[in-house]
Amino acid sequence: MNIVVTGGKGFIGSSVCDRLLKAGFNVISIDNRKRENYYSMNSSIISKEVDVTNYTSLGEIISQADGIIHLAAVSRVIWGEIFPQECIDVNVKGTLNVVEAAKQSKRKPWIILGSSREVYGETDRNPVTEDYPLNPINTYGISKLAAECLVKQYALQNASKTMILRFSNVYGELSDILDRVTPKFILNALLNRPLSIHGGNQIMDFTHIVDTVDAIERAVHFMNSISEDKFFDHFHILPGESNSLYDLVEYIKLNISKNVRVELGKRREYDVDKFTGNPDKAKELLGFKCKIKYKEGVKKTINLFEKELQNNKPKAVQKFKEDSKCELL
Repeated sequence: MNIVVTGGKGFIGSSVCDRLLKAGFNVISIDNRKRENYYSMNSSIISKEVDVTNYTSLGEIISQADGIIHLAAVSRVIWGEIFPQECIDVNVKGTLNVVEAAKQSKRKPWIILGSSREVYGETDRNPVTEDYPLNPINTYGISKLAAECLVKQYALQNASKTMILRFSNVYGELSDILDRVTPKFILNALLNRPLSIHGGNQIMDFTHIVDTVDAIERAVHFMNSISEDKFFDHFHILPGESNSLYDLVEYIKLNISKNVRVELGKRREYDVDKFTGNPDKAKELLGFKCKIKYKEGVKKTINLFEKELQNNKPKAVQKFKEDSKCELL
């Protein structure tokens, strides 16, 4: 069985490619990255350097797919605010291209879309279930909601199978975008730099990369088990566990022998302050439940980054600098 993974060299995508290869699938990775950060692709994975906004090249590859895991995206809220046109092009036009290519394929591949908690915007109660009203407050969230609509339309209008997985603050590997809050706080603490909190009221649902990849693999097996032609559903992939940024600071303090400094800055209007998701639906239908608590996951990530700074500090610091480029503009 051939599975195409868009964004296959990314943080989540690279781990998914490796997992699916081990599970016995033929894996085709699509990504426009010319180099790989902390990831060496297995030679058994077919790698295509293609941008999802290029419909012609994308269509040729998707014609070979029995299933598509669509992860390629401008994947940070702040990047969507600084580069809104690119965010819409990649996240919406790219998804449209994936869907249109799937429509043209004789194989009628199923599609799993990696979406985000950002589609909800601010919520007035927590934890929220998947049927909570969708009202994104930033460009990234809007782009992901549009992508969800395109994928849903593909299922309902073309007698096909699609699934949406809504991720929440995934963390836990060196290949992460190191400007995300968990690796950023950990690395700044290890490098004796202050931790900047914008606003201070944020409550989040953090998900370790191992749990995220476990969920995606379960979703693949679920999609392959469906006998009917038409299927659509959406699931939270998260632990349903509320943690504040101050909790993160405390977990870091517990695990490093350095003085941790916190700087409080102005709240950013495009940030969602509070979100915790209800994980029950994924547990009931996919048989998936997160195993790694955030406190444990932070400790694992600190150990990982601490070892890397000891053994290969220039490389780690350079990637941290590159990933933080938007904050430096």
